[in-house]
Amino acid sequence: MVNIIKLDWDGIAYPIARKRLNKIKSFYVVTAYQIFESPSGDGYHVYVQLCVNITVPSSYKLRQRWKDDGQRVIMDALFRPENVPHDILFTKKMVDGLELKERLIEGWTR
Repeated sequence: MVNIIKLDWDGIAYPIARKRLNKIKSFYVVTAYQIFESPSGDGYHVYVQLCVNITVPSSYKLRQRWKDDGQRVIMDALFRPENVPHDILFTKKMVDGLELKERLIEGWTR
């Protein structure tokens, strides 16, 4: 069962991310979210908290609807056990000996 969905949005501008977040907020099961700039700086990581537990297959459907990285969703759905969520996001990245981390942009709670 899942009550947090992790989304990876690469290569989009913040105004587009904002529009997506506004749509996600309209779902009655969404109680909170946090959006971070990804460690590489080329996109966003979004953590969406739900007020209910949903099945792993249902979480894949929401991830697709909320425009998670399509390859990530397919790999998780095809190669992971059905009842084990595996939507890993890397919060740190090493570049030329420097450790880059996610940077919180905003959070929201219903």
